[in-house]
Amino acid sequence: MAQVGYGAGNAICYVLVLWTAIVIVLGVYYCLSGQGTRIDIGWFLQEISPYWYAATGAAAAIALSVVGAAWGIFTTGSSILGGGVKAPRIKTKNLVSIIFCEAVAIYGIIIAIVITNLIEVRLAWSSDHLID
Repeated sequence: MAQVGYGAGNAICYVLVLWTAIVIVLGVYYCLSGQGTRIDIGWFLQEISPYWYAATGAAAAIALSVVGAAWGIFTTGSSILGGGVKAPRIKTKNLVSIIFCEAVAIYGIIIAIVITNLIEVRLAWSSDHLID
């Protein structure tokens, strides 16, 4: 039996386990040393601008839709090519599935544009009321 090597998935798993262990050790240390008030996420949530959340949502809309579309094009494209070897007539008929995958990416970009336009409207509205 061949030796199974360590891949990138194992390395990522080890890094996540190490990170989780460090966070747990620091949390237990702060709680046992009487400095438990230092573990507070509320200040982070209060100090971040709501526009940051909107910008993160727009970025996530673009990123996740493009990654999803790329994954869909990869899987459908490879299956179309594999099936095209056995039956060459089906290559052009199955291009509709790739077009739908591209539509997912376009939909994500449209949603990001809508979110960005709403951010600009709110910024203009809040800057008018700050002057008063």
